[in-house]
Amino acid sequence: MSGKVWIAARDDDSGWLGIPGTERLVGAGAVGPNDAVLVAGVRLPGLSERAGQAWIWNAKAGEARALGDAETTRRLRREGFRVELVPEADRKNGFRPRARAGGAPIGPGGREYAVETFGLTAAAVRPALDGYPKLEPLERRLKRASARALYVLGLDMGTVKWRLDRAGRTGVIVAIDGRLRLGAGPEHAGLRAGAAAFAADWARESEEGGARVSLGADPEFVMLSPEGKVVPASRYFGPREAAGADAVVVGGVLRWPLAELR
Repeated sequence: MSGKVWIAARDDDSGWLGIPGTERLVGAGAVGPNDAVLVAGVRLPGLSERAGQAWIWNAKAGEARALGDAETTRRLRREGFRVELVPEADRKNGFRPRARAGGAPIGPGGREYAVETFGLTAAAVRPALDGYPKLEPLERRLKRASARALYVLGLDMGTVKWRLDRAGRTGVIVAIDGRLRLGAGPEHAGLRAGAAAFAADWARESEEGGARVSLGADPEFVMLSPEGKVVPASRYFGPREAAGADAVVVGGVLRWPLAELR
């Protein structure tokens, strides 16, 4: 029997209700070990413990909320993002972040956009991008960067708000949240379709004895110092050890920054 995909959403999140292949979660006791739960902006204390081996989307949303602006900013900047978190009330009152792009502040002429992201497969930019050169590449970059920013905080879906300069070359994160509000209108059709596609894939993959995951060999990663700088893997691992170092060419020079598990 295939696993189910449950939706944990508020009553006013009408876009989450009725997605093909999903069911509304009423109580955590209904969740089986082979199920998935899409937690969309509601708090369900103890769900992870009661649901056992089920896949809980945004299981770490509470931890992300508890980080605070300073720690959230530190983690995002460590991954290369420009960040100037601004409270929602301040943004509505006209406050604009003073982050700089190429020495010039992102100020007059800059625009703010919300990128609503579901996993790695679906995202929507609101309002629609307009007035920038090469709109499609810019939209792709925003969607990918938003998914990566959420991942840094341990989130599977959510909303990232950006302020772009007039040329669309530099973006600053001004807000990030694990909540993903879906309406029933056409602006969220792509996100609902993404959730439906996930439900169909989950049902197929979990049909025979549970979902199976194959992890490829040679996972690679980099090590960072507390200051966020890359620490060469060759400092600790040899090139031919079980946990070793791997090389890349940087500026025509062979370097060994990557750690690799073989």
